[in-house]
Amino acid sequence: MNDVSLGQPSSGPMLPWRPILVFFAAMLFHSLWLIAFQLWLDVSLDYIAFPQLGPTLGLATTWLLYRSWLTPFLPVAPTSVGEFRRRSRIVVVACLGYVFATWVLAEMLQAGSYRALFTDWHLVGFLTVQFLGAVVEEIGWRGFLQPLFVKRFGAILGASLVGVIWAAWHGDQLLDPLGFIVFALTCVALSLVLEMMVAGSWWQRGLLAAGLHWAVNIAPVVVINVDDDAVPNLVTVLVILIPQCVFGLVAFVILVKRYGWPRLGKLKK
Repeated sequence: MNDVSLGQPSSGPMLPWRPILVFFAAMLFHSLWLIAFQLWLDVSLDYIAFPQLGPTLGLATTWLLYRSWLTPFLPVAPTSVGEFRRRSRIVVVACLGYVFATWVLAEMLQAGSYRALFTDWHLVGFLTVQFLGAVVEEIGWRGFLQPLFVKRFGAILGASLVGVIWAAWHGDQLLDPLGFIVFALTCVALSLVLEMMVAGSWWQRGLLAAGLHWAVNIAPVVVINVDDDAVPNLVTVLVILIPQCVFGLVAFVILVKRYGWPRLGKLKK
């Protein structure tokens, strides 16, 4: 796989701005009616968020309107089966490591609450729904938008920009400026980690990215006692966010050391 340059935005290919703007508009439209539909059905946002389908519906809308224009920019060439399996194993290890790190930190700060899958079948349903939600969300982010930005701006800047946009898409976070800054940093960190892990076609990228996205979403429910009012909110936030930032920083340092600062590529085949 070819290396991806860190910077040099002037030398990268031009972005198809019209389809991208249509993608943003369509994603916002679909996200709004999906959240309205969820509120009408009275489905708890703690279980599943319907707007997670927004990025995929936004991409589908853009594809219908700009199919011939968008085709050259959409990742369609799949990676080999062996490479996909290798990257899948890396994602699994990263997910287990993240959940374990979150659990250890939660225990250290006395905010832990392990929930075993075999004693809580409702949790099994929750985990399944959360993974499906992560897949349909990541098809839009890592399957479409991030490859475009990385080609144009390089791996670090491109992934970071998508991380900020991704954070802003969570509209409720914008109500708290300080909280949004912290949340955006974690989204950027996760985008950087995912950029080094995903490869292949849009659906392969979506599946690979969904694994880590899923782990980040379910870890608070599985290993943190989020319902205990005795646990300060700051402690809960720290337990959730610190592992994300640490994982992003570690991945950044290791990959810069491995490939060198001038050029930072993805994991090689």
